[in-house]
Amino acid sequence: MPKARLLIAQCYLKARDYESARKILNETLNVYKGTLVGGKALFLMGESYYEQGLYDEAERYFKGVVAAYSEPELRNSAVYRLGWIQMQTGKWHEASETFKAVGAGSLSFPTPRIYPPRALEGASALQGPHDRRGPIGCAWTWARLL
Repeated sequence: MPKARLLIAQCYLKARDYESARKILNETLNVYKGTLVGGKALFLMGESYYEQGLYDEAERYFKGVVAAYSEPELRNSAVYRLGWIQMQTGKWHEASETFKAVGAGSLSFPTPRIYPPRALEGASALQGPHDRRGPIGCAWTWARLL
C-alpha cells in the first residue's frame, strides 16, 4: 500500500498536478515518517517544488532527506538534487562541492565525478547523453527509489 501511494503521487507529479501530489505525499509522511517510505515521500516533496522552480522550498526537503535518512541511494539522490539547485541558482562553487559528495558507488548517478570540475563552467556544460532530466526531472531516479 505505501508504494502505491508513492506511485500515485508520482503520477500527479508527471501530470504537473503538484498540489495533489503534495497532498498524497503529506499523508504518506504522516503515516510513514522515519521509514524508507517516508524518506521517499520527503524526496518526492522536494521534487515537486524543484519542478516548479521553487528552489528554496525544494532545498529544505532535500536537506531533510540527507539529515534524516541513511539509505545510500536516497541520500545520493537528495545530494544530487541539491547540487542541481545550486547550479540553477548560480552557486557554481557550492555545486561543485555538492556533486563531490555524491557517493562514488551510486547506481543512480554513474557519472557524478565529472560534475565537480564542469560545474564551474555552468549548467550547459553538464548536458549530455547521461543527463536524463526532463520535464518531470530525474524520473529515472524515482523508478530506482520506488
